[in-house]
Amino acid sequence: DKSDLIFYASPNEDTININVAGMKIKVIENKGKTEVRVGKHKIQVYEDGKVNINNLKKEKKKKRPKFDGHWAGIDLGINGYLTPDYDMNFDKSYDYLDLDMSKSIKVGINLFEQNISLSRSQVFGITTGLGLEYNNYRFRNNISLISDSSEIKGYFNEGIVISKNKLVATYLTLPVLFELQTNKYKKSNSFHFTAGMIFGLRITSHTKKVFEELEKDYTMNDETGQAVFSATSPDQKISKKFDDFHLNPFRMDATARIGWGWVNVFATYSLSTLFKVDKGPELYPFSIGLTLSDW
Repeated sequence: DKSDLIFYASPNEDTININVAGMKIKVIENKGKTEVRVGKHKIQVYEDGKVNINNLKKEKKKKRPKFDGHWAGIDLGINGYLTPDYDMNFDKSYDYLDLDMSKSIKVGINLFEQNISLSRSQVFGITTGLGLEYNNYRFRNNISLISDSSEIKGYFNEGIVISKNKLVATYLTLPVLFELQTNKYKKSNSFHFTAGMIFGLRITSHTKKVFEELEKDYTMNDETGQAVFSATSPDQKISKKFDDFHLNPFRMDATARIGWGWVNVFATYSLSTLFKVDKGPELYPFSIGLTLSDW
């Protein structure tokens, strides 16, 4: 019985097998080289003196220690808003809200995240955290946005050049996201899909205008072209006005994110209106863009 032998020769004359106290050693001579196998190690010695040492044991991939989602990082995208019919055709009385979407920029600074694993393989779980979100709504027309006690109103500026005109709303955000990843060993080499909600609390809002003509008289007209107010541009080029502009203090955004490694594509759609009920048109904000995550 070979198991009782300390030393034996294989039927193949070029192979010798040695068994010492359960340790198996094999020596193979073939095609100008001598190969010695000791356990999971292999040593090859060639006639020209070259030596190769290899480990025959395959390294086991270690599973990641914990689930790690994709929230912390930077969101860069564009903003818009839709009517209840999911279009951007506003009633004529709200034409002043028409956006230049290419310049309506969203910047999200997702400060940190907390993860809860829902699977043994650490590829599925819940991600939450905190962030700051800056939403710029750049108006296409030369308008003035005014919030009186009853509702938001907009007027078309006549007789003056205003090169930039936008509404900025800043929110503190808290996500509740479910994420599935494909690679249980390495997050940076993993396809992932995320869906959930982002809750926002508005902490400030303002309008910003850039006047190209200073201390100049102009009029504010309604949608019919009728002058309603007279005004004079300030003596400084940039003018900001801080107000709530009847914006909803809370936001609830449904979101989906998909990506590979630290690059994501995201989309959000708000389930709450931009303005308070009966204080402005019924508009639902949305955004699309890229997330550079994983800090």
